[in-house]
Amino acid sequence: MAPPMYAKGMLPYDEYDKVIEEVKIIASSTGSKFLDYSKDDRFVNNKSYFFNNTHLNKNGADAFTQTFNIDLDELRNN
Repeated sequence: MAPPMYAKGMLPYDEYDKVIEEVKIIASSTGSKFLDYSKDDRFVNNKSYFFNNTHLNKNGADAFTQTFNIDLDELRNN
């Protein structure tokens, strides 16, 4: 799982997309699920959700946890 990242703060990290793509390839080749929230529009442009560019604050963590739990439930039911 890749957590949400604050979009504007991630601009200098151009290699991050390459890392995510590699993880997706590995997950696919092993039959694993990989949930990528790093560019999820529900979070990445909402600065009020972030402590810094890569860490959610309490509000962001609460919102993300709800989303993540729904997605995990969906994976378990499929």
